Amino acid sequence: MVVILVLLTIAAFFAVDWYARRRRATVSAAPEAYEPVRTLRNAEAQPLMIHPGHSWVRIAPDGVAAVGTSSFASCFAGRLAAVDVPQVGAMLSQGQPAWTLVSSRRRRLTQVMPVDGQVVAVNEELKSDPQLAQRASYDDGWILRVRPRGMPDRLHNLFGVRLGSVWDDATRLRLNQVLSPGLGARANDGGEWVPGFGDLLSDEDWERLKHELFPPAE
Repeated sequence: MVVILVLLTIAAFFAVDWYARRRRATVSAAPEAYEPVRTLRNAEAQPLMIHPGHSWVRIAPDGVAAVGTSSFASCFAGRLAAVDVPQVGAMLSQGQPAWTLVSSRRRRLTQVMPVDGQVVAVNEELKSDPQLAQRASYDDGWILRVRPRGMPDRLHNLFGVRLGSVWDDATRLRLNQVLSPGLGARANDGGEWVPGFGDLLSDEDWERLKHELFPPAE
């Protein structure tokens, strides 16, 4: 209940701030036209647990967990050119750096692990097709498979899909706050993130939002 109230308070704050002031971001480059990606609201894979760092985890019946990036994070990174991943066998902890999304503009977005676990597989498809992490963030675009540890205690730090959607909405409001109305519509078309929309932001605005919207490693 406390988490719900915190999220709703954040969302309300952003909504008020949205009407109070808008900031215009400089357009340094526009991404090519793509179809909107699958979002958290219409992701077919259920159930998912969402980390505040815009990563997710889904635990299979055999106990192995798939983890990956959110549609927002993958699109904020820009047009993806690569996904840097750890080696199989690496031990990773919740809140610690896990993988890095690399854009064609050489921007780097490092995300944190949603759970503790040992890497048992990496998504080899991302080597030849890194944009799969944008097109199908919550299923075929998974990044790592891990054997989780410290469960279920670590689940207390995650959101379900419903609260994750609230968190996504709060992020959307904050992003729109620094975009002009035109750019805001191009970044989230009809409520869906447009692949590579991060390329619409200037380097200065992109770096500022990266530090604001993605929590640092613990």
